Amino acid sequence: MTHSNVSHVGFVVPDLLEGMARISRALGISFLPPLDQEIAVLEEGGQSAPGQLRLTWSIEGPPHIELIEGQVSGLYAYHGIDRAFHHLGGFTESHDVSLGHLSSLGIRMEACQREPDGTIIASYSEPHDLFGIRYEHIAPGRRADIERWLSGEPWS
Repeated sequence: MTHSNVSHVGFVVPDLLEGMARISRALGISFLPPLDQEIAVLEEGGQSAPGQLRLTWSIEGPPHIELIEGQVSGLYAYHGIDRAFHHLGGFTESHDVSLGHLSSLGIRMEACQREPDGTIIASYSEPHDLFGIRYEHIAPGRRADIERWLSGEPWS
């Protein structure tokens, strides 16, 4: 499969700062400062609404470790330590090709982040269709932004 890769592994934690500190001490990795990210449109469960994420990535990688501060419900809800794994993520050259490939394997989409104009930022596969693994496809245009952020530049 040449249209995707695994650039990071995402985990949901109940408190981002505590998660960063404990994981840094335990694994000897460091994290970027937390990023508060506004999502113009989050499509999930037949609903569309704005969303917000608080997250960070490890500086070390790939694969990088992504920590997401858990929410009360929805795609980014924290379900306890036994279910902290959230997704494998990678960049795609084309969402249409990636989603078409997964669809041909019977893997549906669970959720999608979009810009106000409808452009896809990232999409998530349905974990039940892939043995409990949710895969995040990140839009090609985001790769440069993430690489700049990982190099120490502020998120733009």
